[in-house]
Amino acid sequence: MAASAAAAAWAPLLLLLAASGCCTAIAGASDSPSGSLTITEMRRAIDLTTSVARTTTTLTVRNDGAAEASSVLIAAGSTHRVAYLSFERVDGRGVLLGYSKRQGGDAVPPGYELYAVDVSVPAGGGTVELVAYVACVEAMVARPAEISQGEPQFVDYIDQLYIPSPYAVSGTQLTEIVLPTAAAPRRYPAPQHAALDGNILTYGPFHATPAWAVRSEAAADSGGSSDSEGGGGSAAAAAAAGKLWLNFEHNAPFFRIRALTRTVELSHWAGRLAVEDRYEDLLHSGARLRGGWSRLDYSRRSASAWQSPAGGGGGGGGGESGSSGGGGREDGTISSLSVRVPAHALGSVFFRDELGNVSTSYIHTAAGADTGHATAKKKEEEKEEKEQEGEVLVSLVLSPRYPLIGGWKTSFETGYTAPLAEYLRVSSSSSREALAQL
Repeated sequence: MAASAAAAAWAPLLLLLAASGCCTAIAGASDSPSGSLTITEMRRAIDLTTSVARTTTTLTVRNDGAAEASSVLIAAGSTHRVAYLSFERVDGRGVLLGYSKRQGGDAVPPGYELYAVDVSVPAGGGTVELVAYVACVEAMVARPAEISQGEPQFVDYIDQLYIPSPYAVSGTQLTEIVLPTAAAPRRYPAPQHAALDGNILTYGPFHATPAWAVRSEAAADSGGSSDSEGGGGSAAAAAAAGKLWLNFEHNAPFFRIRALTRTVELSHWAGRLAVEDRYEDLLHSGARLRGGWSRLDYSRRSASAWQSPAGGGGGGGGGESGSSGGGGREDGTISSLSVRVPAHALGSVFFRDELGNVSTSYIHTAAGADTGHATAKKKEEEKEEKEQEGEVLVSLVLSPRYPLIGGWKTSFETGYTAPLAEYLRVSSSSSREALAQL
């Protein structure tokens, strides 16, 4: 799958609250006879442009057995924390496939969980093309862990160099990594197998790779690593072990929140819906500030960013979550926070900040609403429908008096009221009232 198509399949996630899991999906056995399934082609696109690592893996499964396979096992490991996981057929028009967790055998690498995906693979050479979407939080770690004011932020990302599979891949496998900038990573393994084009780093295609190539062949093929900082022994060791270890510039906001509480009040008498969200300890989890912080230097850099045609200081908008995002700077500082509210709430949006850190706020509107974790085709269709209906996406943008720097945190409350009729529906089958999704 092309990197652009893979990136289009993703929408902003819910705020970074997730259970354990990992970012790489691997194909496994099924309910078919042993050895009857093979992988004819695998493609992996890893989007690292935000603080959430989004992986889209497409694989073609072939069944050479005499019996139909009723499911395919796909694994996700616990190296990182999974925020979203789904599977679907490429030709399934966005219909998600059911899955259940299964116990793995000794062949499964430590830290991986197996999921049985409910999809049939016809016997006698029948094939099915699947796509797995995995989104992981805390997959990237700031390194160095501390930076001075104005320094760019660099992060480490570690994954598998080859796409893991317990079956031989008879065709090719290829990995595309979308980086946040076009600058070459300071560290990446196996440069002789890598191609950097703009902000896309490609590994492969690798032809006819054996089962579990990540354990056997990657060590022989890695050939060391590129490390512009010197002292790349750790990266070389990771490459020899089949690891994909990257260190690259990444100045997107890195959010982490301790608690998010939503209170919803329904008033039939007033015909009103009131929603209040409490954000407790919203933390910038990127590189921590080393040394002091200067308001003068911060203002100078902000002015320079606004005057530059390519400058990206300040502005609100689109962060990692469906509820809250942020505007970042070239040094990873979070200079604004963006909270989404429905268009019906215009005129009734509010916020409270007990410490008085938020000094400026405004409402930002844009045509078309987000469509969640839809496929690219479905997302585009829904967006066109909503634009035709005139639906708008509204954001409350908050600018703190003191920006969020690595290790700093803030707490605040936002809320709005909206007509209850816009959200309350009556079920045609039971005549019961149901609250639509907020």
